[in-house]
Amino acid sequence: MKGKSYWGLDYCKIICKYIPSYLDLVFDKKLFYPKVLLEDERGKRIASLPGFISGRSSELFFADLTVLVEYFDRNINSIYIQHLNEIQLPQLSASQKLAERNLFILNTDKKFNSIISNMNQSSRTAIRKCLKSHNYELKNEPDSDFSILYHRLSEAQNFSPTYMYTFKDMEIMQTLPNIIPLMLYRDSVLIGGCLIGERSDGIFDYIVSATKREVKGESKLLLAKAAEYINVNYNCLFLNLGGGHKSLENYKSECGGILHKWFGITIKKEY
Repeated sequence: MKGKSYWGLDYCKIICKYIPSYLDLVFDKKLFYPKVLLEDERGKRIASLPGFISGRSSELFFADLTVLVEYFDRNINSIYIQHLNEIQLPQLSASQKLAERNLFILNTDKKFNSIISNMNQSSRTAIRKCLKSHNYELKNEPDSDFSILYHRLSEAQNFSPTYMYTFKDMEIMQTLPNIIPLMLYRDSVLIGGCLIGERSDGIFDYIVSATKREVKGESKLLLAKAAEYINVNYNCLFLNLGGGHKSLENYKSECGGILHKWFGITIKKEY
């Protein structure tokens, strides 16, 4: 794959283990964004990794598309690409479908107070109450307790199988290149953490996060501190929070996430 980004071979191999109908990884050196090969009753198809959305560049989108269309000659029935901006598709010898979805992008800042000022009032109040009652420290380092916390939370919250990472896989993910493990400690005890994926197209990904459900506001405190950290240390201006069901969308909006549209683009082979 091209560019300095977190979706290297080791990361993709972990993610692919949790994808239903997974057949193989499309790790073509000519592609900028990773893809997977799936097979079920609909036949073989190429798709974006779950949760992975291509960036703003239409040029990169079309560069990848040019490569992927060649796979129609290898018994591939369709191609599915997730992309941040709406694309005007060229006329190909295939049927096309564009599906619109929601995601939220957080503007980062060098100043913590500027980040939480974009949150709703209840979120700001909860965060300030946390900061008055406890001492918090954010560290950029792996922590096995986070792997345990995430695994337990994924089971308790009945996560989608695509995101039910094992303890072992979470341990590996924390140490992979271009993945930033940020751990939040309350009075020197780990209470949460997140993994942020570094990308070369201007937007970092908030891959996974987990916090103990002991003190209200700590999950949003983690997000705000993480957004401040990547701005100061990585010069990252935008953090992709993703989308999700309605309650998740409300949560991300409360955190100051700005609503954007992303598009699922399906191109089917014509016989």
